[in-house]
Amino acid sequence: MKFIDINKTFTDRINEYLSKGYTFNASSMSGSQGEVAKVDLTNETEIIRILIRSFSENERHFGINAGLEVFVGRVTDPDVRINSDNYWASTIWNDKLEEISSDKFYAIGENRYGEKFFGSKEEARKARDLHISRLSNRDRDGQEKKTFELPQQLMDAIKTRIRAKRGIRRVSNSDITAGRDRNGYYYAYRGTACYLH
Repeated sequence: MKFIDINKTFTDRINEYLSKGYTFNASSMSGSQGEVAKVDLTNETEIIRILIRSFSENERHFGINAGLEVFVGRVTDPDVRINSDNYWASTIWNDKLEEISSDKFYAIGENRYGEKFFGSKEEARKARDLHISRLSNRDRDGQEKKTFELPQQLMDAIKTRIRAKRGIRRVSNSDITAGRDRNGYYYAYRGTACYLH
């Protein structure tokens, strides 16, 4: 997916509310809280904010997931007035919206021109794992690494180190690869590579 797909989702959400008779609540749309874009709509009873904003999540064993979110939220602040031309009476805070829906587009990568690509969380995870796999198969000069079988004593020491760093109990030999490149000996475990010192 590309940014155009995010624009289409944003447009679809806006059209959904416009088709229900909502109109723009222009006075509350000034200012910015760092979002990419936002629209406020009202049906004279409530205000709905539809926005595109960036997000990041931190997942154990996966790193940072980031991307863009098309978020639809209901304004619950009783001080915000509908169709008011008073700026102070129409400030809506994005972090205080009641969530109606959320469409997340996870960053997968970008091409050489800087155009970003997005997908589902699973697609982002696969892209990241592939990237790490490719990196762990190359040394710092881009040469392919040579892999070999580790002696059991060294394997036990690596397992102890992995358990301590990751806070896990069971580490399988099949999840550990080891090799040597011009920078020294290394081991890799589930997408993370470390040099042996």
